[in-house]
Amino acid sequence: MTREHLQILLIEDNPADAQVIREMLAEVTEIDVDLDWVSRLSSGLDRYAGGGVDVVLLDLALPDSQGLDTLRTVHSQLPHAPVVVLTGLDDGARAFSALREGAQDYLVKCHFDSASLIRSVRHAVERKRIEEELELKTAILSTQFELCADGVLVVDEQRRIIHFNRRFMDLWSIPLEVMEAGSDKRVQHIILCSLADRRGLVARLTRLYGDHAISKDELELKDGKTFECDSAPMFGSGERCCGRIWLFRDISRWKQTEEELRMHKRLSGIQSQVKT
Repeated sequence: MTREHLQILLIEDNPADAQVIREMLAEVTEIDVDLDWVSRLSSGLDRYAGGGVDVVLLDLALPDSQGLDTLRTVHSQLPHAPVVVLTGLDDGARAFSALREGAQDYLVKCHFDSASLIRSVRHAVERKRIEEELELKTAILSTQFELCADGVLVVDEQRRIIHFNRRFMDLWSIPLEVMEAGSDKRVQHIILCSLADRRGLVARLTRLYGDHAISKDELELKDGKTFECDSAPMFGSGERCCGRIWLFRDISRWKQTEEELRMHKRLSGIQSQVKT
């Protein structure tokens, strides 16, 4: 079995603290750990850019950067770097701010040992891996939505819009700024005002959201178009309904062709009767 290996970059300006960290990591026996130490943020950014670093141990008070700005600089230039903050300041509010700024963990010097340090490092690496996987899956899903020939609309259990594709906007002639503004009521207003039977759809919506039903409808628009609409509930953990997904497609041409064929058959039938 391949032994786990971690390449750690320590950005710390205090040589004594750096030596303590080095000694702690030397006590770790279950994995192989290599430590690179630099004393300035600029040097740390250059070292990370060189590749091969799995996680960054970051002191917030450095000669060329101070406080949370240090963390913000790292994340602005190294957005994919998993960072564990090492600090001498035991401050809950500051720790919360650091985590909100993207740190994977916040460790107070003299309050941890080698076991807790390596546990935090491994946790940071794993969390970052999961975040990147989720980001990739989200990107794939978004791309699939955009490639979909149907207009896609996803709403949560409160009927708030959480996702859509450009085809949806094109079908309903909804400006991008309206969608990006998250103006759910305005989007609903545009859709309802486009329908020939507004009240009918409102009644069906009430039923659908009440019993979590799957539906397939045809919507007649005031301009003569016909949209086919599929809708199904989305269920999360514990079978809790967390929203609905809607698919819209323009079937106006198909409906027109169907009507033309129906008229052609009717005329053919009449002509046959006349001949007889």
